[in-house]
Amino acid sequence: MKPPISGATVVAGVAGAPVAHSLSPLIHNAWLEAAGIDGVYVAFSPPADGFTAFARGLGGGAIRGLNVTVPFKEDALRLADAVSAAARRAGAANLLVFEADGRIRADNTDGAGLLAAIAEQAPGFDVRRGPVVILGAGGAARGAAAALVDAGAPDVRLVNRTHARAVARAAELGSGVRAVEASVGAFRDASLSSTPPRWASAAVPVRTSRWNRRRRTRWSWTWSTSRCGPGCSSARRQPAGSRSTASRC
Repeated sequence: MKPPISGATVVAGVAGAPVAHSLSPLIHNAWLEAAGIDGVYVAFSPPADGFTAFARGLGGGAIRGLNVTVPFKEDALRLADAVSAAARRAGAANLLVFEADGRIRADNTDGAGLLAAIAEQAPGFDVRRGPVVILGAGGAARGAAAALVDAGAPDVRLVNRTHARAVARAAELGSGVRAVEASVGAFRDASLSSTPPRWASAAVPVRTSRWNRRRRTRWSWTWSTSRCGPGCSSARRQPAGSRSTASRC
């Protein structure tokens, strides 16, 4: 049984809005207990316009670290005293580390989580083989796009309900990323797509990336972003023509 929380217990958590659906506290607390670590992981839902004040109030030892999810990733980047190269490149932070002296460090692990999920769940898949389509232009999409370009993807396409936002994001990310209008044509020749949860049921399946001759089935790889913090993304195989699904943790 996990020991009671004490003054020595290390506190960490996840902040988002909404965040009630997140399984991160369940997952992380199970890990902490299994490892015998005196720590606790909790969910926070600060007001939409109050994240900066909320985060700054955690400095100086109140909490050790915070995973950051929608809609606070860009706010997290702006308030940090030190920013990693990955967070700066993505223009968003999904991880804040609170130092004892009150300084706040920001990092972004969205891209690393995506590439790790692909490597684990789709071994042999090579992002350099063809275009990648990302639905959305928020913090997770920015982190994913930056990582994919750095990994050698030849053409990263951003599709967003507000096209102007995708154009702005593409300009910020630079060479290798472009905004395209939302249409079936956006997925032409694509080898990988990503779908935020709220879009998952309407996602257009990617063109075939592999032909399963035994089952006479075409398969496409779909990456699903989650809303719970770093590394929570999954690459899954599904029959072409079926709907994309998203993991929510």
